[in-house]
Parts: sequence; structure tokens; C-alpha cells
Amino acid sequence: MRWLTIVLAAFASVQAATLEHLSLDDLISKSNVIVRARVVSSRSAFRGSVSPSGMIYTFYRLQPTEQWKGSSVPAEIAVPGGEAQGLRLTIAGAPVLQAGQEYVFFIWVSRSGLAQVIGLTQGLFSIHQLGNGKVVLSQMSTTETILDPVTKKAVSGAGAQYEYGQLKSMVAGGGGNR
Repeated sequence: MRWLTIVLAAFASVQAATLEHLSLDDLISKSNVIVRARVVSSRSAFRGSVSPSGMIYTFYRLQPTEQWKGSSVPAEIAVPGGEAQGLRLTIAGAPVLQAGQEYVFFIWVSRSGLAQVIGLTQGLFSIHQLGNGKVVLSQMSTTETILDPVTKKAVSGAGAQYEYGQLKSMVAGGGGNR
């Protein structure tokens, strides 16, 4: 059983090593929910069985502070990877969130009700207050390969940065026009 899970872990890491680039318009239009929230706690567990068909996720409990899109905010989001039952699964491009930190989450909810950050790190923005009082949102960057969906060529995984009000207005307007 442990061997099968290790094989699954290796397979999952390889599968997730190439991400499709999502523009800001894609993030906005494909997200069911966009919310500013604080991470309250986390736990890791298998979803499905402890077998090749199961998957380890880290579930982060959220405390929403502001909702930008959607009708209901999930109580928690799932990020692929983590440690459960003595096994560890690392997924390339999956963000690791910190309890107590606030983020803006672009969330996609599957038919089964699993709420996830869309595009892994692409759908997550950390919140920073600058010395001049401005609040900026920084998209998490990744070193993983990100492919342009049209050209199939690698693009930069460096995250974008927006002023808080600017990104909030783009979401309210339905897109970033990028």
C-alpha cells in the first residue's frame, strides 16, 4: 500500500509540474468565488481512499473579511499536497498558506463541492501595506513551468502586483482587460 502511494505521489508531482497560464481575466471569469480572507487553521487528510485513487490535500479554514464575487464563501479551501497518515505529497506549484495571514483567494468549486484556489499559486494574492499607506496585492510567484495556452510556450511565473482598489475594481468590472 505504501509503495502505491509513493508512486501516486511521484506521478502527481510530475503531472502538476506544468501549469497553464491564467490571465487576470481568466482568474476572474473562471472563479466561482473571490474573497479576502484570513487563514485560521489547517489540516491535511486524504480525500478518497488511501490508494492510487485517493489524494492528500491540505484544508485551510478561512475567516472571510470581504467578498468580491460569488454567493457563498466556502468554510475551507483544499490545496493539493500535504502530510497524512505518515505519507507526504508535494505538488509543484501548490501554495503553502500561513495561519493568521490574509490573502485574496480566487476560488473554483468543483461539482463535488471541493473548493480550491484556481491555478494553484496563480489564484492567490498576498496583502501588503506599504509605508505610504497603500495596500498592494501580490500574486504568488512560482518557479514551475507555466505554459501559454495558445502558443504552448513557457511564460514567466513571476507574480503580478496590483493596488488593492485597482484589483477590486477589475473584479467588480468582470475582468482585467489583459
